[in-house]
Amino acid sequence: MPTLLELAGVDVPLGLRGIALGSRVRDDRPLPDRTVYCDTGRDLSAYDRVGFLRVLGGGRGGPRPVVTRYQWSEDGSWARSPDPARLDPPLREHLKKSPPTVAAPAMPSRLRRPLRALGYAE
Repeated sequence: MPTLLELAGVDVPLGLRGIALGSRVRDDRPLPDRTVYCDTGRDLSAYDRVGFLRVLGGGRGGPRPVVTRYQWSEDGSWARSPDPARLDPPLREHLKKSPPTVAAPAMPSRLRRPLRALGYAE
């Protein structure tokens, strides 16, 4: 969000998480060396300069996580790394704080029909 606000010419409010990267992109300066986490259900991805780790499971109270490392290629694509994937301490801490995943309740048919008509459900 700070990057989008900065690029739009809006002052970035104090206290927001994240950093504005617009000036670095415009000036072709290197980005800060940091890891960015993305949680989606039982899947966590941790992106860094080398590539990313994909972690399936392993949230608080969950099963042992399955960790896979992927590397970026020069053309921007990615491939599975031959090196063994490991969880570094910050990623372990992030997983410890993650709430356990629970299955969503079944969608009532009265909602499923209109969503299917719009192409959002099968």
